Amino acid sequence: MRTPALTCCLCVALGVGAVTPANAQYDETSRIDYYRSLIGDGDLDDRRSGLVHRNLGILFDRMGKFHTGYPHLKKAVEYDPSFENHVALGVSYIGQSNRDKARSTLESSLALDHDAAGEARAHYLLGQVAYYDGRMQAARTHLSRAVELDDDTFHVLWHLIAADATHLDAGLRASLDTETWPGPLVALWLDELTPKALLSRVGELPPHEQPGAETEARFYIGKIHQRTGRQSRARREFRKIESLGATGFIENIYARWELER
Repeated sequence: MRTPALTCCLCVALGVGAVTPANAQYDETSRIDYYRSLIGDGDLDDRRSGLVHRNLGILFDRMGKFHTGYPHLKKAVEYDPSFENHVALGVSYIGQSNRDKARSTLESSLALDHDAAGEARAHYLLGQVAYYDGRMQAARTHLSRAVELDDDTFHVLWHLIAADATHLDAGLRASLDTETWPGPLVALWLDELTPKALLSRVGELPPHEQPGAETEARFYIGKIHQRTGRQSRARREFRKIESLGATGFIENIYARWELER
């Protein structure tokens, strides 16, 4: 998930009459105006109202404005208490550092209709929340389940972090692409790539992707320093993240949590 915190839920189509702007080149401000205009029209059914509020909340979250996005995500669940809306609200609570609410909302989502990829996403997030709550067995259980359902790069990476492991099953390792971003992050954790080489990979990405990728890179470099007992170096990496401005990335949030420990 080399994406801002809620990209997985963004611009979901409902089939007939998808509520997304006709112009796919809309910037975020134009999209916000578009969704607000739909809300103002007041002629949407509950399901589509939920989708519009979810998309609007997600856009604010992508900008790191979690408190602004929250009321829309809360309304999304009120209009349509779907799995997707619960997960989006759960991530909003993570963005606001309300782990108790994130946990209860994400746990509630698992009782709703969902597919395997969605369930993996919920377990991934629940595993991260458990990790920062110090519930390590729960973290390992959730993250192991996420990998079973979907061997996404970040699911695998966090599974390794929670297990304090530096090796993978040969079959799973062979299935991972560690050359294309975000794959090099796993290579870093497996000691197959140095921090310096990882940051060089960031520099090879398109300029508009580099702040987010560097946020990810510095976070996991910090976690490597933690793993090897170099706490002051870890904290330096976490502090550098704030200046990168990628506030919608979940690693930005977790870097703050690391500094609060």
